[in-house]
Amino acid sequence: MLKKNGFTLIELMVVVVILGIIAAIAIPSYQSYIRKSTESKVQQEILKVSEQLENYRARNFNYRNFTATSVEMPDGYALNIYDIDDTSKSLTAGVQGRGWYIKVTPPVDPKNYYFLMGSNGLKCRSHLASDVDFKCEPWNETNQSGGQLW
Repeated sequence: MLKKNGFTLIELMVVVVILGIIAAIAIPSYQSYIRKSTESKVQQEILKVSEQLENYRARNFNYRNFTATSVEMPDGYALNIYDIDDTSKSLTAGVQGRGWYIKVTPPVDPKNYYFLMGSNGLKCRSHLASDVDFKCEPWNETNQSGGQLW
């Protein structure tokens, strides 16, 4: 008697379909997990810089000429600090230095958040850069715009 060992084409196709379904579920979940982890890291860095800003102000009575130290933003994210009175300038010698905004720009991906935090208590995030342009408009469900608190 001749005994054949192996799998039929149908059995292999069923296994491939099952693996495809598992991958279709697992990959987006993994990407979402990574994105949330990155957002958490960005928020931690923003809070770390805001603490540095407050320590600097306690020593110098204003925020003028502040330079952040040991900021470790995730790849592609950019953190910028602006003067609260003139948002076109950073905290350099030509500003009053009464307050600050920290704005974080993410890498290009519509699922990433832009972050904004200000010394005036402002804290928001949005998928659109225009929604965190030194203001935090409340979330509007109708047109899917505005910032979300974090």
